[in-house]
Amino acid sequence: MEAQWWPNANSLAADADRERAVEALKQNFQAGRIKADELSDRIGLALNARTFGDLDNAMENLPPLRPLGSMGERFVQPFQQPQVPVPYGQTMYPVPVPLSPTAPQRRKRLGLSAFVLGLCGFLCGAPAVVGLGFGVAALFEEEDREDRGYAIAGLAMSVLWLVIFAIVWAT
Repeated sequence: MEAQWWPNANSLAADADRERAVEALKQNFQAGRIKADELSDRIGLALNARTFGDLDNAMENLPPLRPLGSMGERFVQPFQQPQVPVPYGQTMYPVPVPLSPTAPQRRKRLGLSAFVLGLCGFLCGAPAVVGLGFGVAALFEEEDREDRGYAIAGLAMSVLWLVIFAIVWAT
């Protein structure tokens, strides 16, 4: 078995090294090189690894994590800021590297509003009607909303209060 991590297998591994090993194991699982039960065993080995030799044992019989470097070493070079040429006489400040775009924040207002208005439906029934509209809008706007539970509870409370008011007004 060829070592994948470091020239010295007795060097201590850091948390980042263990995380890279887990990511590599997941990629090998997705590629069909290992099965699910073997994946869980190897992830356990990787997370409990103390040295790079232990990480090599977790990655046994799998392709190398990354291509060979210029000197034949298989470890990742530390990240370096890109250097920008600076005109003579000006000071050089590090160039900020843009972060990866973040996922858009999901709105929680409609579902929560439906819940609050459903609870306030006992006042006269009007908040329950608005809560019913907000709950339906929240459920049909996005499939995997964070406030889906609030929207469903708001719908249930709104319908409950509207039925109660309908019964009271009918009698």
